[in-house]
Amino acid sequence: EPVKAYSAAVICPSYVAPEHGSVWQGGEEHRVATLSGTPAGGGVSVTCHEGFRPSRVGTSEPVCMPNGEWEVGKSCEAIMCPPYVAPPHGSVSGDGFSPVSIGARAHITCDAYYQLSRPEAASPKCLSSGAFEQGSHCVPKPCPKEPGPVPCVRPTGHSSSRFDAFVHPSKDMVREWEDDFEHQMASDYAPNVFDHEPRPTTWQT
Repeated sequence: EPVKAYSAAVICPSYVAPEHGSVWQGGEEHRVATLSGTPAGGGVSVTCHEGFRPSRVGTSEPVCMPNGEWEVGKSCEAIMCPPYVAPPHGSVSGDGFSPVSIGARAHITCDAYYQLSRPEAASPKCLSSGAFEQGSHCVPKPCPKEPGPVPCVRPTGHSSSRFDAFVHPSKDMVREWEDDFEHQMASDYAPNVFDHEPRPTTWQT
């Protein structure tokens, strides 16, 4: 009588859920591991909790292989935002210097003579998408009502979207203005030939 061949059913052990994730089997969620072994060919699904995302390595639906081992499943990685890039004429403090987790905020400040375009967006937050909210830009402060060499911009023409930039005067510019003013005063002065008294300069009248 021929010898009958018997083969035991291949069973994979319980599938352990990844850290910060869950494993699903038969429509039920298991945050630690599946309750029992799974026959070869059976599978599970892996998901990640809020604030985490599946790794690039592994599969989201591992299957029990004929050798009694599970396929490599995905792990769960924290969602991080890259460092926040400071706007021109501004700087970033707070959590904006290095990759940060969801909910962290960067804080934008503007250089001298600049101000926030949207003060309500001065502290953008790291979102679950892995990107920061759109933060404020830094724009030149508007000119005062009185004209002069001030560090600001003044609207020109009929469109408020066009600006002429007034650069903050350097020491060389101030020295040049002083020389021009002194030269103007000297050229405007002339002695009176009748009473030998100097005439008042135009800037005194």
